Amino acid sequence: MFNVAKEFLLSKGYRQRTVYDWEKVEVFENKKNVSENYLYENNLRDFLPTDKSSQTSCMGGLGFAAINMRMQPLDSETPSISSMNHKSLQKYYDDVLAGNLPIERAFIHENEDVKLVWLFQALQEMKISIIKYQKIFNSSVIEDFKEIWIALEEESWVEIRADEITLVEEGEFYVPLIQSLLSKSQVDIISKMQAEQKVTV
Repeated sequence: MFNVAKEFLLSKGYRQRTVYDWEKVEVFENKKNVSENYLYENNLRDFLPTDKSSQTSCMGGLGFAAINMRMQPLDSETPSISSMNHKSLQKYYDDVLAGNLPIERAFIHENEDVKLVWLFQALQEMKISIIKYQKIFNSSVIEDFKEIWIALEEESWVEIRADEITLVEEGEFYVPLIQSLLSKSQVDIISKMQAEQKVTV
């Protein structure tokens, strides 16, 4: 069904920008005002500079269960953080009416977390720049997740070139599953730490 819907949209003059977003090609190319272009999504994907410059990238989410992020370069003294607003609409409104930030939980990110956030955002456009990853994280995305890419290639879900990893066929549909595979090691580490903390308490 996914592939049928994709072919239908392509045949009607649309092109896919992210897993969830399509745009009419002729409308996009006729836009003269830069504010009408895809700047929000582009900035969200490229929130870490490749030239090692000091840059803070922020994404603010409005409404209950919204996600907020403040990302820093890996060598920054200020940590990267993210937070999630209340999932309960009642708790969200209670905090707003009381003049408080309606935040349910917040996370301070380690470098490995920032790397995963970057990969997750890149995968929304169904491709990962091998060159950008190398410049930002000073490591190889192929080697860092070698076994995963081997498995995905065997399923014909990805194509790997010298400069880019591209999701193809069903791989485009299974972005959440691929994200879970990439993050499993870090999730296991965090889960183990949380379990140890509970035992200590």
